[in-house]
Amino acid sequence: MRRSSTRHSGKPRKKPVSTSNATAVAQWAALEALDGPQDFIPKHNKIFKERRDLCVSMLNQAHGIEPALWKVEGLETVEAARQVADQAKAGDRAADLIVLGRDAPAERLDHWLEVASQVDAFVGFAIGRSIWEYVVSKYEASDHDDAARSEVRAKIAERYLGFIAHWVPDEHAAD
Repeated sequence: MRRSSTRHSGKPRKKPVSTSNATAVAQWAALEALDGPQDFIPKHNKIFKERRDLCVSMLNQAHGIEPALWKVEGLETVEAARQVADQAKAGDRAADLIVLGRDAPAERLDHWLEVASQVDAFVGFAIGRSIWEYVVSKYEASDHDDAARSEVRAKIAERYLGFIAHWVPDEHAAD
């Protein structure tokens, strides 16, 4: 099956192929989103801006309220993690940071955990879906017997312990 849309470039689009990036399904969905109706966008943009403006307004009115725990999406370098931590703690704020998994692939999370664990202000991680989502979806497709339940528990524990193994605090790191 080949796409023949010429909407954006004037040239026929080739069939999406995935190597190590977005899956073919995601690529097809993106093409459909680009080629499909666009009339809903202004309405949704307006709703988004109203919600965003309300959040900003409320935050601006919350004088003196400081978060004690910051959930930070993964960072690529120790230096970037230090800069984010310094900003979170600016003005003598008492703040800790945790790595937010963002449902990222295990390889990305492994890297993010190794990076963040070298900065004292990062105290842990919140990566629930990355640990269990795929395993549970496989279980849901099974017959739910005792063997399947045992396997899902073992796989979740294995994945969790694997992520913990990548949380390697550098004893000599100084913020």
